[in-house]
Amino acid sequence: MVPILLAPSMSVEIAKLTVPIFIGTLPNWALFGVLGVQSGIYFTAFPRDRTLTKILVAVVLLVEMLGTLANTHDTLRVFGVGWGDMHELDAVGWAWFSVPIIGAISAS
Repeated sequence: MVPILLAPSMSVEIAKLTVPIFIGTLPNWALFGVLGVQSGIYFTAFPRDRTLTKILVAVVLLVEMLGTLANTHDTLRVFGVGWGDMHELDAVGWAWFSVPIIGAISAS
């Protein structure tokens, strides 16, 4: 990988591309932690709920886990492995999966 020398004006453009990824991933992990705690409390507090309801809660937790891991994969790709590579900023990564598919499943 050849390092790319950036002009001073390009740093503002890079920030416009990378800050939303970074800012979006941090609350995603925080909310995933909240969901994990809520799910643990649910399974502990309501052990006699119907099996279908418990399965639905587990499926929502699993779908959110997949979405969080897909977002984290893209964040690590941009800020870790692909740091400084302008082509990584243009790549879609797993966003094709996490945004329309996982987002639609978890919203429904």
